[in-house]
Amino acid sequence: MSDVCSGLLSFVGVVGLFALLFFFCKKLQSGNIVGVTSSKYMVVVDKVALGPSSSLAIVKIGGKYYLASVSGAGVTLHGNIEQSDLVEAQRRTVGLGKLRFRGKMSKGEL
Repeated sequence: MSDVCSGLLSFVGVVGLFALLFFFCKKLQSGNIVGVTSSKYMVVVDKVALGPSSSLAIVKIGGKYYLASVSGAGVTLHGNIEQSDLVEAQRRTVGLGKLRFRGKMSKGEL
């Protein structure tokens, strides 16, 4: 009987360890672990995936907002955005959205 209890306890411990590892990996992937992926001087305000390995990000640095593209080739800064130009996206389907701007960006900023 004690072998069965010992085996069951070992199984529960291993499953719990895998659950904890999974939780930690998801937190690390989303960037929600303080000290590992946090920064004193900048914050990623919003990010939208354009494909499997590319995305657009709005980054706030020192009170200013910047538009950047992120891909396997690197990060490219496309210009600054005024906070008044940011309009919250209207979500029609869960998980999908559009990023819209009130003002126009000049070709030099895009």
